[in-house]
Formats: sequence, structure tokens, C-alpha cells
Amino acid sequence: MKITKLILAAYLLTSMAACDTDKNIAMYGEDSGAIRIEAAINTAFTRSNPGAAGDQQKQFNEGDEIQLSCEDGYLSYVLSEGKWIPTDNYYLRWGVEPVTYSAFYPVVSGASTANFTLPTNQQRLENLAKADYMTCTVENATDDGSRILRLGMNRKMAKVIMTLADVGGQGKVQGVKIGSYQGYTNGEVVSGTSLISPFITVPEGGKAGQNGCTYTAIVAPGKAGTTATFVSLNYLGEDLVLPGIPELKPAKCYEFTLKVEGSIISISEPIVSPWDSGTLPGGDAEELQLAAYYVKEQPAGNATGMDWDNAMGVDALRNLLQTNGNSDISNANAVKLDGKKIYVAAGSYEMAKENSGVKIEYSGYSKQVEITIEGGYDPSSTGTDLTKRDIGKYTTALVRNTDSNASATTDGMFCLGNQINITFEGCTFDGQYGQGEKGNVNGFYVAAGQSGNAILQLKNCVVKNFNRESASDAGPAIKITKGNVFLERVELVNNRAANRGEPS
Repeated sequence: MKITKLILAAYLLTSMAACDTDKNIAMYGEDSGAIRIEAAINTAFTRSNPGAAGDQQKQFNEGDEIQLSCEDGYLSYVLSEGKWIPTDNYYLRWGVEPVTYSAFYPVVSGASTANFTLPTNQQRLENLAKADYMTCTVENATDDGSRILRLGMNRKMAKVIMTLADVGGQGKVQGVKIGSYQGYTNGEVVSGTSLISPFITVPEGGKAGQNGCTYTAIVAPGKAGTTATFVSLNYLGEDLVLPGIPELKPAKCYEFTLKVEGSIISISEPIVSPWDSGTLPGGDAEELQLAAYYVKEQPAGNATGMDWDNAMGVDALRNLLQTNGNSDISNANAVKLDGKKIYVAAGSYEMAKENSGVKIEYSGYSKQVEITIEGGYDPSSTGTDLTKRDIGKYTTALVRNTDSNASATTDGMFCLGNQINITFEGCTFDGQYGQGEKGNVNGFYVAAGQSGNAILQLKNCVVKNFNRESASDAGPAIKITKGNVFLERVELVNNRAANRGEPS
């Protein structure tokens, strides 16, 4: 193919008297051999049009630019009144020989089909658009008679959405930033990271920095980076950091719930979906399903629980297990947990705190949810290694905060309701009542609700230091109203119930 570059100055010689400075555009439109382009994104949604809805999500915006290149050079096209027009004093013509073309978006300084530096300020919609790096290669293109070169742009970035939850009182979260790799060099994601100032959406009637606020950033995807900062923010005057950039893939959207509890930032498992809609309503999303969950005393990596290097902490474990007031969330958790094992490293895990234990119930779920929790793993375990287990050496203690009476969960560290069959292996349950202390907390309260049944199985476990001062209640280690309990090699130590004898 022969590429003909038509230079504006040559045409201005014949049009100077009329001052027709658009002569190059006119000639481009009249030349039947000129290459026209059509550009579409190979997903239904484009961040270059982030505020659009419906079919508009498939379109670029007026004024967007794409750079097209081939062996003979390059030029940019701008979208003007629905058509892509060359921006320079040149245009390209079809020839006889096949030619390979490449293109990229957006046209910004330093960008190419192999290189792109991610902008760190994404606080405005137009800034989000400038972060949405896309490329395309059309090999051995020839004119099919339409004179149109069709560019299917492929998204190279990922989208992260974080929704703030459980911010209490008048406290506000400020200065949220989201960690990302810095972009692409020679077609590969660079190793360096930076912090993105995201686009913030405040829900109607809500307040900035409080529940329901969303933080959206376009990030460069790559492998998990366990030490790099994924979230940083300021809460109640304290700067907080969550380490561990998770592994992300191009053209995917990852939605997290973001929580701040005291001085700890935590995030939920992501909802992962193709990047083909805006803020996801939920029905289109596909949950990231893990084969098992891993827990350490302190969260590690991206804290998703996918392996020891990214182990979730105690707060994430509580949120995963306990019944949620939103039945959809509880059912979603049931799907994630049913048939799964949860591996817990040695350490002390507060399960009963702030006058509430953990209630586990799945009344709206179609079947009994079966969960196994195994303790006794070496905290130095990495990857998915399960060989470093010794329940005699590594004690996994699930404990009651000494200020808690667990009154909101029928005075039990664990309250088991409908549709649950849970097994604990190699765990110690400690109510932390000293000799002579008074209290009203059972280790377990097994009481199925309106339907279904509750099953508790304890194997190679210790249940100790629980106390019930109320003479009308059974316990204190295990109280059963309705359900089944199976014990295998279980040691009961220093548990006291009023009028029921000495401690066991």
C-alpha cells in the first residue's frame, strides 16, 4: 500500500484569497481513497463516557482523540460531530498492499501503543477518561470496499470502586487514595506504584466521607504486591494505610466495601465483573469464589483470604460468618461459605466484643450451609501450604473481649440458628472469666429458629473460662435449645453455671 500525505500548505496556495483554512478537511471528505476510521470499545462501557447510560456507554465523546500509526508514520483523529477527522495537515489513503495499523487512546504526552503513564489525579470525570488507556492492532488491513478502517479498542486498565460503610457518628473519612502500578512501559506493567486520588460520589442525602460514598479509580492491573499501599486515608485525624495491592486483570471491574474500625482499614472480597457497566446494581456481578479461606491474627497482603500471604483478619472473618441484616448479603455469604474450609493460624481472635458474639444463621438459604474451621497453623505459613499444622504447638484462640457480655447474641460467643452445620477442629474457645468473676456468656448457644436445624461439631477443641450467673440458663460452655451437638476429644475447663456445680 502507498500512503499519500496531503499537506495543507499545498492546498492553501489555491485558496488563500478565500481564507479557507479548512481546505484540508474539505479535501479529506472529497477523496474517495481516504481512510475513514470507526472506533468501538470491545466492551459495552467506556470510562471516556463515564456519565452516560444505555447505548451511549458504547460511544466515545465529542472531542476524544485516537492516534493511528503504521510503518509510514502516524496521525491523530478527533471525534467531531460523530465522525473521526484527522487533526493534522495530513491524511491517509488506501493502497493495494495490506498494511498493519495500531492505535491507542487517549492521546496524551508520552503515550503510545506500548507506553502509558497513569494519571494520579482522577477526581474529575474528564480525568477518569484520560486514564482509560486502550490499544488496538489491525493486522494486514485492506479496503473491503467501505473505505473504513475499523478499530476495536481493547482496554488495558482495570476499574476499582470502593463503597464506604460502617462510619459511625459524625466521623468523616478524608483523603482517600487508591494504590496502583504506574502504567505500561514497552507493553509491560511497570513495577513502581503510586497513589490515585479517585473520583468521589456522595449519595443523595449523604455526606462526604460517610456511609455510601464511593471512590472510583482506574488502575494499571498486575500481579499482587503485598507490601505496596492499596488504600490510604485519614480518619479522626489519624493517617491509616492498608497494604497489599491485589492481583487485578485488564477490562475487569472490582467493587469493594471499605470499612474503618478504630485504626484498622479493611476491605471486603471484591465483586468482580467485566467492565461493561457503571456502578454495578449487583445482578450483573459475579462473585469471586475462593476454594478456601485463610486467616491470620493480622491481615496480610490484600486481606482477601485467598492464601496465607493475603490472609484476612479477625474483623473480616466475623463479617464473613455472622448473619447480616440484609438477607441478600447473608445468602451471598452462604454461597461463598457452603462446603468451604477456613484455615486459621495461631493467635488470639476476638469473636465476642462490644456486647455481641457472632450469630450464624441462613434462614433464607436453600440448604444447610456446611462450614469447617481449622485452627493450629503456623503463622509463618505462606501460599496455600497446609503442612505446618500442630494444634499442640500453635494455639488458635477464639476469645471474648473481657468487656463484652455478648447480650446481642443471646449471651453466646457463637449463636447458631437455622441452616448451619459448622465444625471447629483444633481451636480453643476462651471466655476469659477469671476465678470468681461473674458473667453471663456461653461458649455456644445452639438454637435453631423457625425452620431447619443447627448442628455444632467440635473436634480436638478446648472450651474454657465461660461463666453463667443466671440460674435459669443452661451452660456455660454449650447451651442447647434446639439442634444437635457432637463432641470428639473436647476438653472443658473452668466453666461455671449458677446452681450447676463446680467448674468443669
